[in-house]
Amino acid sequence: MVQQHKLEKAFAVLGAIAGILTVCLQFVLFINSRTTSIGEVFIRFFSFFTILSNIGVGICFFANAFTAGTQMKFWKSAAVKTALLVYILVVGIVYNVVLRSLWEPVEWQKLVDEMLHVVMPLLFLLYWWWFAPKINFKWSNMANSLWYPFVYLIWVMLRGAFSNWYPYPFLDAFNHGYEKVAISSIVLLLVFGFLSILFFWGSSIKKGTPVKA
Repeated sequence: MVQQHKLEKAFAVLGAIAGILTVCLQFVLFINSRTTSIGEVFIRFFSFFTILSNIGVGICFFANAFTAGTQMKFWKSAAVKTALLVYILVVGIVYNVVLRSLWEPVEWQKLVDEMLHVVMPLLFLLYWWWFAPKINFKWSNMANSLWYPFVYLIWVMLRGAFSNWYPYPFLDAFNHGYEKVAISSIVLLLVFGFLSILFFWGSSIKKGTPVKA
């Protein structure tokens, strides 16, 4: 048990460092390539689901690596870890299936892209599989986890309607129209729903003693 705890902490330390450095480096690159005001850059940077999800994963790793007891207990929750896993896996899936072919990053941006969309999703999947505790399956946990992508989608569409800027091409109603965006959004929410069912149910059958979510 002690060895398992040490291994989990080491894994979480690695994840926290990798996650924090990656997001910070992406922010620097984003600032350096800006074509608009600093205020707008901040808003746009934190409008990417990729960035928000990687920040969430980084905080979760940090909480489990560097805090004890009930400190930052929200981020240590089995249900929160499972929800974060769904979010970060969607990041990886959408990028590698839909977005990767749309541009060719180079140098530091290429490294950061791989970290955000491949390394961090896989790292958190391994962490969840090996160390996240088993939980009793509850539909409410799964349903609650879907509020975040739903609210995110509403925010992006509302802001985009006024600014004509969208973080992802498949959400760009200005160029593609609301009908195509609506179809893309429904497909995306179905992916979230499917993965939520898969991993919340999967969490309930993992080895170990069930805990409260």
